[in-house]
Amino acid sequence: DQLLLQDLAQWGQGRYYFSEDAYNIPRIFTKETMKAIKSYLVEESFYPKLNFNSPVMAGILQMPVLNGYVATTPKQTAQLVLSSSHGDPVLAHWQYGLGRSIAFTSDAGGRWAGSWVSWADYNRFWGNLLSWTLPRHSENNGLQLNSSLKGTQGLIALESSEFSVSRQSDGVVVDPELDRQEIKLEAVAPGRYEGAFTARHPGVYFLNVSQQGTDGELKTASGGLAISYSPEYNYAGTDYNYLQQLAKAGGGSILGDPKEAFADNLYPVKAVFDLWPWLLIIAVLVLPLDIAARRLNILPSDLKKGLMIIHNKFKKLPLPEEAPATLNRLREKKSMLKDLQQDNKIKQETYNNAQANLPNQAEFKSKDEERKAAASELEDKLNSQQEKPVSDSSAAPSEERMSRLLQAKKRAKK
Repeated sequence: DQLLLQDLAQWGQGRYYFSEDAYNIPRIFTKETMKAIKSYLVEESFYPKLNFNSPVMAGILQMPVLNGYVATTPKQTAQLVLSSSHGDPVLAHWQYGLGRSIAFTSDAGGRWAGSWVSWADYNRFWGNLLSWTLPRHSENNGLQLNSSLKGTQGLIALESSEFSVSRQSDGVVVDPELDRQEIKLEAVAPGRYEGAFTARHPGVYFLNVSQQGTDGELKTASGGLAISYSPEYNYAGTDYNYLQQLAKAGGGSILGDPKEAFADNLYPVKAVFDLWPWLLIIAVLVLPLDIAARRLNILPSDLKKGLMIIHNKFKKLPLPEEAPATLNRLREKKSMLKDLQQDNKIKQETYNNAQANLPNQAEFKSKDEERKAAASELEDKLNSQQEKPVSDSSAAPSEERMSRLLQAKKRAKK
């Protein structure tokens, strides 16, 4: 797209080259290199071109030829008065703060401006340069410049001693960022002209206004406008009405005494909180305990023993001695007692049947002897169990268990 490439070159302040042959690219680079390293001294004859009517060129209508100059680039806020045939600056001036500066890129005579020495307006030209750079107090020539601020707009009011509404009045404003604004002053009354410019940032704005006089002379006036801070920073005191509106909107009150800030007179605040996150955390913590209780078959006695160990550990107390009998031994004794009761039940039924059939005395005595022999055998078994050694991990049966076994034995003898 050649149009796009041309636009890109123009936007970047460059040059556009079109070539269908790749071998031409080194030639293009060579040409650009030669232009980049060329001498800044331009020696050729030309007539300076007047770009606008500046106070420096007051009373000068024609200029002789120049034979050379030093190629330069004007600054953004500079005013280009004279330029060469290539558009390079020849004469430019600049308003910086309350001071002024001017640049002439040719010489004052001899090598490049030999024809200027014999020029009739030669002295006038340099006199205008010096007068503009070092202005006199009487240069306003009946112009009075006033400035003011209204919101984000700067206002310029120019009053002229010539009561006319057809005088062209132009103004130039340089803001704190050194950006330049050009404005046109409009006549609002005979001898009074007004204009406006944008003033959004704090700082000093420099103003320069020019007006064409009746005799063709260009009159100028300079001034400035200082903005310290944005208007929103202006302190207008305490707005109690606005504070009362805020307090009423928020359901509060205005405190007249600092002690009222600590008064307990606030309304209770109720809020709803979700409990499911906490319940979920509790369920996650309890789930491993539930799984352990199901898998390990933990009995209440084991839990009690564990709690005692934890309690003694935190209290730094010695662990209690183990119980006299272990759980397995108690279960064994319980099983033996159940077997004994079953045998006694069978013997009792046998005895009852024998009584019903009226057995003889000898047979009854034999049955009685068998019952006594069984009881004696059971007693021997109990005695043998008592005489067996107990391991270190278990102790002798408790007195309560022994009393229960003795009672069972007595019942069996009856």
